[in-house]
Amino acid sequence: MADDEDVSMSEVTAPFRQVLFISAGASHSVALLSGNIVCSWGRGEDGQLGHGDAEDRLSPTRLSALDGLDILSVTCGADHTTAYSLSRTEVYSWGW
Repeated sequence: MADDEDVSMSEVTAPFRQVLFISAGASHSVALLSGNIVCSWGRGEDGQLGHGDAEDRLSPTRLSALDGLDILSVTCGADHTTAYSLSRTEVYSWGW
């Protein structure tokens, strides 16, 4: 960026959540936040975001299907995502 270029800033508002885990795939990401909230964003073409569609998400979007599952960790592969539930001792996976 040159010194004479304008910079656009956006205001970020509360409430904030602590990020416990974050992982990135080829073109998507997933995060586990405090309060057992899982969010994903990025390219959704192969279902790797877990929202039941193939839409892209430009900002972190909550995965409500994982609510109440006591997720301990999240990870991304190139075009898939996994989440591990501690209370159910199960691994959930979606995408290609």
